[in-house]
Amino acid sequence: MSRRVVVTGVGVISPLGAGAREFEHALYSGANAFGESELLGRGVLTGELHGFQAQRWLGDKGIRGLDRAARLLCVATHLALSDAGLCPQQSEGDPEIGL
Repeated sequence: MSRRVVVTGVGVISPLGAGAREFEHALYSGANAFGESELLGRGVLTGELHGFQAQRWLGDKGIRGLDRAARLLCVATHLALSDAGLCPQQSEGDPEIGL
């Protein structure tokens, strides 16, 4: 049995930027995704999202206890819902929406 899936929004979090527009602009302008690590120390070359602040998208409330990975996931989810034109609060519990 197969089911159809429709992708209506994307939530990009990458070394090239956060959000589809920022990522696309960096990608097409030839930006370099790799650089010296902020997390692992000097001399370590990685592809990380420098200066990532989840509060930019989510505010301070409710994210204080989340680690970096969970914050990245929450922001990517927020961006995907926003890109699809959906409000996270209105979408909560809707069985037709999956991430």
